[in-house]
Formats: sequence, C-alpha cells, structure tokens
Amino acid sequence: MKKNLVITLVIGLALIIAIGLPALKSRDNTFEGTINPEERINLALEQNKPIFIEFYADRCPSCTKMKPVIAELQKQYGSKIEFILANTDSEGYQLAANMEVMYIPSYVFVDSNGQQVGKLLSGVIVKSQLEELLKELL
Repeated sequence: MKKNLVITLVIGLALIIAIGLPALKSRDNTFEGTINPEERINLALEQNKPIFIEFYADRCPSCTKMKPVIAELQKQYGSKIEFILANTDSEGYQLAANMEVMYIPSYVFVDSNGQQVGKLLSGVIVKSQLEELLKELL
C-alpha cells in the first residue's frame, strides 16, 4: 500500500515538473541572445548607433539575476542604443573571445564611432550605474 502511494506521488511530482518548467521558462522570453552579434554590431555602427553589449550565459546565476535589469534598460533605451545580448555558450562565444571577456556577466559600451567607452565591467551591477553609463553613450 505504501509502495503504491509513493509511486503515485513520484509520478504526480514528475508530471507537475514536466508541465511547470516549460511554463516558467516561457515567462522569461524577454531576454534572448542576439543572433549573429557581430553582424548586429556592424549594422548598428552603419546607422551611427551606440552599442551596449552584455556577455552572459543561461547557466550563470549572476547573469540570471541581471536579466530583469537588462530587459528594463533595453525597453527604456532600445530605440537609441543597440542592445547586443551575446550568449557565451552559443553565438556570442567568438565575440567574447575577440573582446577578451574573461568573466560573465560582462558589459561593453561602444560609441557610435565603434570605440569602446570606459573599461569592460563584470558582475552584478545596480541598474542606476548601468543607466548612467548608457546615458554617457548618448
């Protein structure tokens, strides 16, 4: 009797997880990596648009913590600044290597002339600090 109850509970829990996890992931669709980040950088520079690049990975807890902050800034400044979200586990790997990114999350600010502004920043950063740096690009 106990064995049947345990089996039923395990199956029920497995079903809850199988159904619940995709639903949780679908809520976080505001933050997806940029496809062809190098190409997007070139397009932004052709339009004389400053660029904010975030190097991240989905497996990184600090990157996950920054997702809502970056998404909010992207909504606020996305029309004026090109946001490149470079996933270092996929298409952003080569760009990260080219820019000598050693830690994630890392942030790079590039002016409309293609020159890096300031130094490469890494780690969890408060929204107000990132916002000040974004304003400097404008």
